[in-house]
Amino acid sequence: MDRLREVRRQMAARRTGALLVTNPMSLKYLFRISDLRWALVTPRQVYVVPFRLGEDVARKQLRRTCILLASSASWEIIPRLLARFPPYRLAFEESSMTVSLFRSISRVIEHQLLLVAGGPIVESSREVKFADEITMIEKASRITRDTLAQLEIFVSPGMTERSIAVFVDRTMRQLGADGPAFETIVLGGPRSAYPHGVSSERRIKAGELLLIDVGARVAGYCSDMTRVYALSRSTARQKAIYARVFRSYLAGVRALGRGRPAGKAYDASRKALGGLAHRFIHGLGHGVGLEIHESPRLASMEVQKLRSGNVVTVEPGVYFPGWGGIRLEDTYLIRGNRAISVTGMPAPALPVLGRDLKGE
Repeated sequence: MDRLREVRRQMAARRTGALLVTNPMSLKYLFRISDLRWALVTPRQVYVVPFRLGEDVARKQLRRTCILLASSASWEIIPRLLARFPPYRLAFEESSMTVSLFRSISRVIEHQLLLVAGGPIVESSREVKFADEITMIEKASRITRDTLAQLEIFVSPGMTERSIAVFVDRTMRQLGADGPAFETIVLGGPRSAYPHGVSSERRIKAGELLLIDVGARVAGYCSDMTRVYALSRSTARQKAIYARVFRSYLAGVRALGRGRPAGKAYDASRKALGGLAHRFIHGLGHGVGLEIHESPRLASMEVQKLRSGNVVTVEPGVYFPGWGGIRLEDTYLIRGNRAISVTGMPAPALPVLGRDLKGE
């Protein structure tokens, strides 16, 4: 399996002899199925312990590539599995293992193995997407884009934020998504100044900004996209700030590419905002895959270099408490020295959305 091969490469680079995988997302990434309790990866063997309900699926899909252990297998079996495999150091996923789980395992294998932090072995492997992963992200992105396109014939002043969010979620499922990748964010007027606000029963009004942050999930893989609209009509201030954010968005995209430090895109995007830079209060973007927030991060001072196959968001935004906020976001695939959008691109000028039924 290509994914196991990459994890083993990461293990070798960190001089890790054996890795205990317990994070559900890591297990899903490596074996492409759910309902697994844990796995033990060595340079030559992979031992997998499913949950009882997942035994049949694991037996069908993993029997040729892994050694399946009984669902009742305890931590006590690990020293026996590694008895012929010195050194007796067992790496664990430090970013996800709880203190209670660490103590439970330590008590069982005490005096036989040494538990050591393994670093982001699986997380690092997940940063570069394989072809099948990119296909799923592209499908999720296409559904997200097509869903937002339907807002033009649905949204009008007087609707609640929550009713629009419900429409978005329902439409994504109708178009083939398993569901939303995260809780859909719909914010109108002053509430659009909340970067990660929660949709409410507030009714949107003509002349306000409407911010929608949405993503579909397909086969476990996510997409992420944000658009901002003016309702029924726009103002000069709204259009001017939107234009500045759009320039910031383009500057961030142009700074993406293989071998470039992730922080450079953030710097370019922030610089393009000029006098509005102090209103940019979050990072420029993040990796997207099985989780909506993954590595790499496009943030200030981030020196990690981007690699071909990374999938990241670009999402500059500015926020004015009491007035509103404008954020533009798309999901991009790093391919060689450039970035390719899989969700599309925002309009260069502030789009107007919704019919003003009251003639406001």
